[in-house]
Amino acid sequence: MKLYPTRSSLRKSRLFIPEKMGSLVGVRQPKHFVLSISTFLLLLLFPSAIFSQSKFEFGLSLGPTLGFPLYVDDGTAPDGVVDAIKDAETWAPGGSVTLLVKMHLSEKLGVRTGFGLVATGHGTKESDVNFPTPEPDAPESVKFIYRKNYLELPLQVDFKLGKGDAPDFFYLSGGASLWVNISNKTVQVATFADGKKERTSSDDTTSDFRKSNILLQLGFGYEQELSKRMRLAIEPQAKMTLLTLWEEHVPLNRKLLTVGLSFSVFFK
Repeated sequence: MKLYPTRSSLRKSRLFIPEKMGSLVGVRQPKHFVLSISTFLLLLLFPSAIFSQSKFEFGLSLGPTLGFPLYVDDGTAPDGVVDAIKDAETWAPGGSVTLLVKMHLSEKLGVRTGFGLVATGHGTKESDVNFPTPEPDAPESVKFIYRKNYLELPLQVDFKLGKGDAPDFFYLSGGASLWVNISNKTVQVATFADGKKERTSSDDTTSDFRKSNILLQLGFGYEQELSKRMRLAIEPQAKMTLLTLWEEHVPLNRKLLTVGLSFSVFFK
């Protein structure tokens, strides 16, 4: 009887899911329900749009991101376990796409809101898989990506730097977003002796992930006029969840920090 995974068994099961290492289930906390401030803002903006269409721009934003785990330790987990988890985990790639509406409050101040889709998460470093008896069909190493997909409702304030009437300018941005969890997946990447990689993905239904989360956002960007009716903005930005990823109380929980580069096109 084989005690190690093969190519076929990798398609059916996961070797090891370190995201839950050291995360012993404790007392469940009440679920948090968050009101969408973006929806409230849109209700306020629509009446103004009737009287001042020129103050509004509509756009599309997309870009790559990197997700980093931030640890919340309640002090009950052994130090060795906590250190092992932190050493095993790392960043993971992601991305986002958002439909936006922007309102100019003044020459230097603007407000953005909208809705979008976000794929983010974190992962583990690639680790060797050791077996008592060598087997050609077994992987040499594995790593995991913990993918989390969200609906995003952002609210962002932009402050223009320099002259208020300049067509091209730098700007500072800050605000908050609401994330609503859509799905959670675990992606396993196995590397074999012949250099080939095999990816298997499965829904993660074993964890009590938080259904919604609030994020703070900071950014610094550059906006350029492409034509009288079209503008381009490029913005490095960072976002951090205020609440932990798991709703349940565990000795070692996580928040999420995402950094990325956003490319936006706005139309008047």
